[in-house]
Amino acid sequence: MEHGSEGHVKSEPDKDETSKQFKRSLSPDPDEPGSSKLFRSSSHLKDEPKFYEEHAHQKQVSSKEEYEDLQKAVKDEIEIQDDMFAYVKEEFCSWYDKRDSLNLLKALYTDLLLPHILYKASSTIDLLEFLIESNHLTSQDFTLFYDTINATGEFELARKIQEEVLTFPNVEEISVSKFSHHRCMLVEFGNKLTTKNVESISDLVNEAPTSYEDKWSLINDLEKRQIISEGKMQLFIEKLGILNLGEPEEVLTKYASEDPVKTKKPRKSRKNESEDQVKGKKQRKSKKETTLRDYVREMFVEKKCSIKTDSEKSPKEMELFKGIDDSEPSTSHQQLPSQDTMTDEHAIDEICNSVRRFFTYMRSSGIKSLKTDQGIIKMISSNNVVGIWKRRKRWLEWIQQKSSEDIGRMLAHVLIAVKDEEYVFSKISPSCTDDVVKCLSTECSKYTFKYNIEAFQCNKHLSTSFLIHLLINAPQLKMLQLRKLTGVTMNDTVDALSKKGLVLELENLDIHGNTLRDITGSSFGTLLAISPKLKTLNISSCRLSGVIIDAMVRECVNRNLVLELDNLHIRVNTFSDITGSSLGTLLAISPKLKTLNMFNCRLSGVIINAMVRECVNRNLVFKLDNLDISENILSDITGSSFGTLLAISPKLKTLNISWCRLSGIIINAMVRECVNRNLVLELDNLDISLNNFSDITGSSFGTLLAISPKLKTLNISSCKLSGVIINAMVRECVNRNLVLELDNLDIHGNTFSDITGSSFGTLLAICPKLKTLNMNWCSLSGVIIDAMVKECVNRNLVLELDNLDINVNTLTDITGSSFTTLLAISPKLRKLDARWCELPNDIVQDMRQHFQSINGVFTYY
Repeated sequence: MEHGSEGHVKSEPDKDETSKQFKRSLSPDPDEPGSSKLFRSSSHLKDEPKFYEEHAHQKQVSSKEEYEDLQKAVKDEIEIQDDMFAYVKEEFCSWYDKRDSLNLLKALYTDLLLPHILYKASSTIDLLEFLIESNHLTSQDFTLFYDTINATGEFELARKIQEEVLTFPNVEEISVSKFSHHRCMLVEFGNKLTTKNVESISDLVNEAPTSYEDKWSLINDLEKRQIISEGKMQLFIEKLGILNLGEPEEVLTKYASEDPVKTKKPRKSRKNESEDQVKGKKQRKSKKETTLRDYVREMFVEKKCSIKTDSEKSPKEMELFKGIDDSEPSTSHQQLPSQDTMTDEHAIDEICNSVRRFFTYMRSSGIKSLKTDQGIIKMISSNNVVGIWKRRKRWLEWIQQKSSEDIGRMLAHVLIAVKDEEYVFSKISPSCTDDVVKCLSTECSKYTFKYNIEAFQCNKHLSTSFLIHLLINAPQLKMLQLRKLTGVTMNDTVDALSKKGLVLELENLDIHGNTLRDITGSSFGTLLAISPKLKTLNISSCRLSGVIIDAMVRECVNRNLVLELDNLHIRVNTFSDITGSSLGTLLAISPKLKTLNMFNCRLSGVIINAMVRECVNRNLVFKLDNLDISENILSDITGSSFGTLLAISPKLKTLNISWCRLSGIIINAMVRECVNRNLVLELDNLDISLNNFSDITGSSFGTLLAISPKLKTLNISSCKLSGVIINAMVRECVNRNLVLELDNLDIHGNTFSDITGSSFGTLLAICPKLKTLNMNWCSLSGVIIDAMVKECVNRNLVLELDNLDINVNTLTDITGSSFTTLLAISPKLRKLDARWCELPNDIVQDMRQHFQSINGVFTYY
């Protein structure tokens, strides 16, 4: 026996039982019934001594022996956890190695491990060891296992582990936290790629034939070259539209549609309603009991409907319709007068019956309010018909049992009665066969009913007859956005409208992403002719050819058209066979054009040269303020053409000529042409990234900045620039006493190992408004950064920087005082990205503490 500290007497068996119960609380006894599995528990132990003390207190352990038993129990649990970790790791490696998934995992772990470390890994176990070393994976934290299985879809592996490890969770129910939305998208995209897909994409993005080991090597290359990067996927998606990849393209589109930042078109609000509409709504609300007939009559008049007939209502007809709206809705059919004798009142009664029938089939059994006229009025008088359309399955089942005449008539009546025509019209469109459209058109004509629709969007296939019906019967339509169109549909639609002599009110037409390779250029020209108010046209990614655009321009010229276009998007089409004179003529007949986007159109320098010559011959001066001709093959363009293009675009503010295979020699000549013409450019955004400017002169760069005094954003990333070139550029600026307006400068992806730190400091001095600076992956050293900071201090600079990116540089030799000084002279700095910079630990800790104290963001691993 042993006396406790408070006089209690405890026996040895009691002590043993206490220890035994504590061990059992940590991990059930394998010998107990139902304990056939290998592992059953996974306590996460962070502070062992504290853990012992807490449990000693809870179990009233007072003796040294009991305390030692508790220590042993905890160590046993740690051993169980370590054994479980070893087991899961072994199964994990075996599973992925058997499936030859090493490159897949490297693609998945790109954001977690340095490129050179990923390169060294020759097996899955190598990757895991590197992840353990970097603390992304521990025996107490299995998150990386869960997220990897989730991202790769290998749920069978999870089920296999669960057979031995009861505590291993259902990973499908766990949100992925280790990998970004973008990273998961790339993995799913890669899983869908075929060998043929890889070859097609390689041909699309590479100038010379390139062979990839597998699809993950392709993705790695695309990321390294920043062809695919987070926040810029839409351009890549549109570019792939040419290839018609199917499932891989659908993956990218799906993820893009899940972006939470995407905005939705707002529904019409009361603020957008006319005064008469608001007044009418108030009047209706002021009535105690507005009948359905009263409401429909009001809409009938508001929408300027009428029945053209010479007949008058007879006493017999009056008796027939008397009191029809005072009863509960009925699906029974009363015989209505023929059209020859029908009046507006007869029509109103017919519409009431149709509306009741519509909601009888559409309503859910739980929506009791729609069984009364008042409930129906409340629904159709608001912009909330969306609620009832959740029963569309009932609607589709119903229309299969009805004739086209019945469906067309009912739809016309409902559209007359509802406030939100636009929404209802968009929902019924896929259900309208040619026969239904014919009956719908007849009924609209019967009531002289025209749709009050100003905007229409549809992402589903529309029949030619429905599209024609829409354009004929929606005279106020200003914005039209359509998907899943064909060239044949467009040809037939335009031909029908032209024969009727219809003139559209369209101001915005968006038909991008359709397959219009079989449209005729004359149809496009005719479409522009019957849309004289069109201001924005988007025909991007439509698989159009230069031959089609040539023919479209000829049609416009033959009709002597002068277009009102101020926004034209024709990007991601194949215009390698277009004539430069056609492009020049298109600009000539669009004198108000402000935005022209011809990104990735397979244009050549020869075509642009010819376009510029045509413009000069016509003495054109553009109103363009935004021009995007990026991702075209302009290696054979002349610098003088570029200079002349800038001269005849004196209002140009945004110019994107990135990834155009331009050389420094071309830019040198372009700058000389501008200087010879004494040009002062209005540019405030210039993107010339992803070209080869290794042969550019620094003085040309400096001169370009001098003749662009309003420039705020400059992107010269991945241009094969050297430190020598930047040194010379800075000297030119200093010699000209320039003070730049730049607030965003991107120079990442160049090799600046030979730059002088004083040049960097001077660059910051002549850019006093700079807020964002990106110089990641620039082969910078700590010595260069030290010298840069020292130059800033010597100049007594106080920087406006709020975002600095220096990741993927080797800064092991940087001094701690440099970072401290940088923070001191950058009081507004809120975001610093220093990933893969191999910084000393004390600097990393100091940076983390600083940015935590200001609620900023410091990224490092």
